[in-house]
Amino acid sequence: MLGQELLGQLSVSLRWANDHDWKAGTDTASTHSDTGALWYVGQGQLEATLNGKHWVVPTGSALLLPRNVVRERLRTDRGAVWWSVGFEALLFGRLDVLQLLHPPVLWQPDLPTRTLLLQWMTQAAQQWPDDGLGYLPTSLPRDEQARLIGDGLAKAIFGLCWRVLSVRESGEDRPLRITGAPDWLVPALWAIQDNPALTPVQLSETYAVSPAHLRRCFHRFVGVSPQAYLTERRLERACRLLRSTHMTVAAVGEAIGFESVYTFSRVFTERFLVPPSKWRALSESDNKIAVLDKP
Repeated sequence: MLGQELLGQLSVSLRWANDHDWKAGTDTASTHSDTGALWYVGQGQLEATLNGKHWVVPTGSALLLPRNVVRERLRTDRGAVWWSVGFEALLFGRLDVLQLLHPPVLWQPDLPTRTLLLQWMTQAAQQWPDDGLGYLPTSLPRDEQARLIGDGLAKAIFGLCWRVLSVRESGEDRPLRITGAPDWLVPALWAIQDNPALTPVQLSETYAVSPAHLRRCFHRFVGVSPQAYLTERRLERACRLLRSTHMTVAAVGEAIGFESVYTFSRVFTERFLVPPSKWRALSESDNKIAVLDKP
């Protein structure tokens, strides 16, 4: 189930943003995006063919799209002023929320929500340079500051979309269910988040599933094997411990489930290109510079 308590485990990042002023009769050919997207029409009307289905997006309406939707055609007879943002929303660092909840979703936001959407999407588009094409997304922000601002705006925009998804999926503000996923999956991800030292064998035993079924479900819904996912979470925890504690490298490796300090150092170095001790020293240097730079 996807309840309010999971929002703290959700990461959202902006991938592109554009504003569009289309003249009457504008008609574009097939394109697709490998990210989720939100369209909002401020004036006029859009007509789209998405995965073979016809959609009409009138003034004041928003359309939320999952990634990899084939957009065979996008046109306007009357002209349209509209905004589009592409973003990635991941739960536990891996679960693509938009894919799991199966949009597209078309809705007419109320006035306060429309006001916020228009404001935030306009600001997001300002962080991305105009590519001059008018309908293809620009892939890079103006600079790293723009990326930071854009990610914050994307999280705010997705927060509004989450409310709509909650109501659409359940009829009221109840937790959402990952379509087709077993009931044990989210509790298992929570358990890993709390204790990345867990092993695939322990997960299989705890949730009474076979190792093969565990692997299949992780590959289908998380995108990687249980072991690969555990390794990702272990390295995240390792960075946190190296940065914020005085634990030895060996103690950190043991705390997060590695069998030996050698294995921990090897896996860490493969991921970050420097060994844990060097990473800690570089992190401490960065923190000292940040403190010195403060007014």
